[in-house]
Amino acid sequence: MEWTRENVPDVWARAVHWLGIAEYAVFRMTGERGTDPSLAVRTMLYHLADGEWDEELCALASIPARLLPPVCLSGTGPGKLSAEGARRLGSEEGVPVVVCGHDHICGSFGAGATGAGEIVDSMGTAEASLLTLPHPPLDDAAYELGLPAGSHVLPDTYYLATTLPRSGGVIEQLISLLGAEERDLIRWTEEAAALAPGSGGACLPPTDAEPDEDALLMAYLGHGSGPGHLLRAVLEGLTLQMNHDLQRAIEVSGAKPTRITLLGGGARNALWAKLKADVSGLPVRVVSDPECVARGAAMLAGLGAGVYPDTESVPPPEYEASIEPSGEYGEYARIFSEVYGPLRERTGRDT
Repeated sequence: MEWTRENVPDVWARAVHWLGIAEYAVFRMTGERGTDPSLAVRTMLYHLADGEWDEELCALASIPARLLPPVCLSGTGPGKLSAEGARRLGSEEGVPVVVCGHDHICGSFGAGATGAGEIVDSMGTAEASLLTLPHPPLDDAAYELGLPAGSHVLPDTYYLATTLPRSGGVIEQLISLLGAEERDLIRWTEEAAALAPGSGGACLPPTDAEPDEDALLMAYLGHGSGPGHLLRAVLEGLTLQMNHDLQRAIEVSGAKPTRITLLGGGARNALWAKLKADVSGLPVRVVSDPECVARGAAMLAGLGAGVYPDTESVPPPEYEASIEPSGEYGEYARIFSEVYGPLRERTGRDT
């Protein structure tokens, strides 16, 4: 919005609405404006505790609050399919149309992990681990974490998020580096699973979106070493990084998590899922549905359409795996303290 005001002021002067992609799609179908809290909070113009647009923040950014859409609970409003929208889509007029919410948060709902202290790890090209909270984390200690906080798709529910902009992306980078293909990853995973913790080396994954190659890999390569060693280092590095940030969020929030729920493409990797349990010391379950984000959005749409009377009536997902942590938890704590901690400090990644 600021870029538009500064670079195309003539367009900005004529603006009557500002809509994100989800809101714009709904607008074209219904002629109505609306968003949900989980998307509104990402504009940095929304008051997390009050649940409404923040007039002070809007004024500081010189953004007229009148441009912003009404905020509805996820899965409710803003309207029904218009005659024009129905004609364009080949559907029936009057079908309920709702804004469901931000992708990772919809995935949390679709995974059936929305209770206080629940952890949902959405593993894709990027990765986000969400800690569900009953109160907005707005004290000084939470602020000092520097972690994203936001509104859930459920009423009076919030989250702290730990993120890696390139998680599965680092694995894709490894495949490309070795001139391999996706099918080789299956064989490498079997090789990596047979190795002891830390025996592949250490990998510090990129913590910012740029530069693309900002990953530090230190591998032990000797006689008998292979791609499995490199993959082990990458998977351990990714898991240790996410767990480090997650433990900071848990400590500050006072949450008492009892398990981690995994979803997304990365959750299909059995070794990676096992590492999540071993490094965190928490049991892990894997959602069967490969499109859990879409499932969550569909369930929210079902609420808006009256298919389900409330969130408690939504059918739970199926889980394809349940993994208990092994005795390697202490070893990974040692590896992080003696190897990753010093590496993070020397490379300026110790926050």
